[in-house]
Amino acid sequence: MRPLVCVIMLVILQAIGFSATINVPGNYSTIQAAIDAAANGDTVTVAPGTYVENIFFSGKEVYVESSLGAAATIIDGSSPSNPDYGSVAAFIQAGSSRLVGFTLTNGTGYLSGGDHRGGGVFCYASWAKVANCIITGNTASNLGGGVHFDDSNAIIDGCLICNNHAGGSGGGTSGYYYSDDHYFNCIISNNTASSRGGGAYVRFLSVASFTGCTFYGNSAGSGGGLMTDFNADVTLMNDIFWANSPQQIYLGEDKGGTTGAVSYCDVQGGQSGCFVAPTSSLFWGANNINADPLFAETNAQDFHIRYDSACKDVGNNTGVGFVDFEGDPRIAEGTVDIGADEFYRHLYHLEPVVPGNLLTLKVVGTPSAPVILALGASIKDLPVSTQYGDLWLNFPLMKFQLGAIPSDGILGFSATVPNFWLAGQQKPLQALVGPLGNPASMLTNLDVLVVE
Repeated sequence: MRPLVCVIMLVILQAIGFSATINVPGNYSTIQAAIDAAANGDTVTVAPGTYVENIFFSGKEVYVESSLGAAATIIDGSSPSNPDYGSVAAFIQAGSSRLVGFTLTNGTGYLSGGDHRGGGVFCYASWAKVANCIITGNTASNLGGGVHFDDSNAIIDGCLICNNHAGGSGGGTSGYYYSDDHYFNCIISNNTASSRGGGAYVRFLSVASFTGCTFYGNSAGSGGGLMTDFNADVTLMNDIFWANSPQQIYLGEDKGGTTGAVSYCDVQGGQSGCFVAPTSSLFWGANNINADPLFAETNAQDFHIRYDSACKDVGNNTGVGFVDFEGDPRIAEGTVDIGADEFYRHLYHLEPVVPGNLLTLKVVGTPSAPVILALGASIKDLPVSTQYGDLWLNFPLMKFQLGAIPSDGILGFSATVPNFWLAGQQKPLQALVGPLGNPASMLTNLDVLVVE
């Protein structure tokens, strides 16, 4: 009877939609081959590495995730088999598909409407979620150097969209033709467009909302930070618009006016930093500010806010979600911060971890607090609760007294990555900010170094 039982169980599992996990490169050598083999509801898990390919979600509901995050897992779209399909990732009539934890780079866009759109991500007639991705170094001849949504519903959460270019509009991202797109906790920085909307462009009866996002250093012919036209609507809440050129926000009137609602935002120049066409409408909330957000280091794409930032604890708690752009809890001290970063005692690094190379670690906290950094043998899962917060390190191997946090609230510490560390190894770090025995002292987040 055992074979009959197995057959019955297989039928039941298929009937209730049993999902499988497909590993790359364990089961398939390329991400696309794994997507092609997947059924609706399956998960494709991708190991660290660089994958030179262009991936397509077509008519499926598939969850594609990296196992160790965007810094360690790169999809390089520089060699498409057909130059007309040069987006790094394309969602074509796909339902409820997700892409989580990748760097998407060197894309040139998907051919649509006679031009290329969406260098990093192209989405047409689909529902898509793109989360915790770095979308950088992509181009498109017309719309959406980094990301383009066309007649789609999308969620973009915790993404860094930077250094992309559009030959037309929407250097960082664009929404077009009845799209309904929602951005949470994203950093949209240093993107360029030849025409409109250096950071973001919303057009043609589309709707977009940006909540807890940071727009910095974007530029275009008009609407450096964000531009709308042709009956589009945007809602901006808890966002920072700073150092965009020529305008922070531009509500245009090409083929019809637009509406924009701005509340709890830090906009450089205040309302005068916005251009509003005669047929468009700007609803300017009473809780907006115009103050330097005091980023840690914009030249290094480091948009952590300092302890004394005017953006700290002045946002709107409604609908902000649970975490910020890097996974810290979204509300730290009762009221959410404006921008993509929630201020915490925080440990992080920006450079890749390469043996023999210099690595800079940074600790964000209050001035004069001493810092003890610890390297662990492995990660506790679940963490141990202590008087200083959650301890994630298992068997701390080494401890370093880093000194006190300086007056700007950010302590930097540089060291050479040991040559004996091997590619693929994980080195967990955590820091105590404040003296031992002080009830105000706090453990930082866990920062895992992934050796490349």
